Amino acid sequence: MKRMPLEDDVLTCVSTDSVNERAGPDYFATILHGTGMEEGPFSVREVTIKWKDPDRGEEDRSTPAIKSRRLGPMSVIAVLSSLVSVSLLIWAALIRDGVAVIGIIAMSFTAPLLCAGSRYQLQFPRWSPGNEAAPGDVVFRTRDGAFTVVHCDVDIARLLYFAPEAPEYSMNLYTNRLSGGVVGGLMLIVSITLFGNCSWTMQAALAVTYALLNVAYWVSAILLERHSWRFDKLTITKEQVIKTDKSTAALWFAIHKSRSTNWVKAGRANPDTSAWNQWLKDAEQHTYQPAEMWDPARALRDLYRSELSMVF
Repeated sequence: MKRMPLEDDVLTCVSTDSVNERAGPDYFATILHGTGMEEGPFSVREVTIKWKDPDRGEEDRSTPAIKSRRLGPMSVIAVLSSLVSVSLLIWAALIRDGVAVIGIIAMSFTAPLLCAGSRYQLQFPRWSPGNEAAPGDVVFRTRDGAFTVVHCDVDIARLLYFAPEAPEYSMNLYTNRLSGGVVGGLMLIVSITLFGNCSWTMQAALAVTYALLNVAYWVSAILLERHSWRFDKLTITKEQVIKTDKSTAALWFAIHKSRSTNWVKAGRANPDTSAWNQWLKDAEQHTYQPAEMWDPARALRDLYRSELSMVF
């Protein structure tokens, strides 16, 4: 089964109760709030994601929380491409270039056949009606030591972070190969052959038109993916960004913001040593105090010195 792309910049994504864990946030979570690497190494970002309508009924449960934009870049280009094809078809008919007419019709049916196998519908998990969902905060860590603490409920956590991406494709593998690989490929060859035998006027028009459409598709590919998706049912708030220059300090602030240390071991965010294990216990005792009242680096140094003194 095909899957949505994962973000390699994120090492681990763990719920604060350490029940759920995966290699990184899924495709849509990354579109919604990014990976956090733009904030710099050893930074800690706090984000809150809520439902826009807290009193969600049965009708809301039947509608997906994430939808594609009707006026997204690819949709706009597809409409423009259709209008251009119709215009070229009318022009070819007016100048009585029958070969170009057949070629344009063949090419117009080629693209849907080639793309039909890639058409899919996303399957999202159903969420609890009303306010039944419990807190389901999530923490994820990037390769440069940056942390993101997401405050949300378990339904949002399941939707954006832990539910398996399982697109339901409109065609199975073999039907896709038949329509796209065989029929679509043959029609593409036929249309190109016909374009090579039409009048010079139509050849020039077709060359310029398809070159411009190709450029438009390339431009749409480099646009932010957020322009293609809607998160109408969700609201996101960036609460705070803390800049640090040490991994220990970044880990401490992430623990303080999440009010939990359960996710640290599950996410392999610290070495598995006796000193670090004791440090985690000490950190958990200070989570409900102001973060500045405890020095995580000094506490860790004291623990290592204590271990060394016991050895020697």
